[in-house]
Amino acid sequence: MSLIQIIALDEAHIHIVNDANDPFPIIGRIMPSYMDGKWTYVEELDEKVREITFPDDRLDWKQYIEHDSRILFLAIDADECVGQIRLVKDWNRFAYIEKYSGPSNTS
Repeated sequence: MSLIQIIALDEAHIHIVNDANDPFPIIGRIMPSYMDGKWTYVEELDEKVREITFPDDRLDWKQYIEHDSRILFLAIDADECVGQIRLVKDWNRFAYIEKYSGPSNTS
């Protein structure tokens, strides 16, 4: 098993940026509830498992390389992109997650 490396996007890795958009199963939903100052949830499993895939993003990836207000990190496992997270600096100086994609399980 190799170690996963986290790297900032550079021009050499633009060609693998969408590789983490693998299909993943939808097995149900989580139903949150807030009552009496406490959060709880119930898992509701579907009878049939569905699979979905997010479409590949078609962006100017160079806008995420050495940019002051945005960055994209890739998770690389043995030369394969297994995840990504895009962060954008907002007007209030905090960052928000523009997109996350990664493995559907950790095994």
